Amino acid sequence: MADTEPTPETEPTPETEPASEPEVTPETEATSETEAMPETEATTGIEAAIEAAAPEAGEQKKRKSVVGEVVSDKMDKTISVCVMRIEKHRTYHKFIKRKTIYKAHDEEGQAALGDTVQIEETRPLSKSKRWRLIEVVKKSTRVV
Repeated sequence: MADTEPTPETEPTPETEPASEPEVTPETEATSETEAMPETEATTGIEAAIEAAAPEAGEQKKRKSVVGEVVSDKMDKTISVCVMRIEKHRTYHKFIKRKTIYKAHDEEGQAALGDTVQIEETRPLSKSKRWRLIEVVKKSTRVV
């Protein structure tokens, strides 16, 4: 049974196996020299922050997405979307309605005045356009 492969009962464990030096080749020599250089805490902290912030290849960062009402569609390939939110006043603890109007890119012109739409953050498309239309959630029933 000495010529056969070791069975799970007779496999050497890391505690019983003697530590051996890794085989050194010209490729591993170059990497071991760079690994042998002392790293400072600042360098490793910066590298860790960059790796955490940068998405992997093929991955995309999660983009902000909001739902609002179209308040203007008079521009070419652009809509104005009003997004309402409710905030609590710091001192008086009263709930206040706040609104933000975003300019969003509507390539096909599918959104109309009064529609409820979902928009997503994107790269700057113009001076004021940083959002793009994802979908029309609900069509308006208004007669224009």
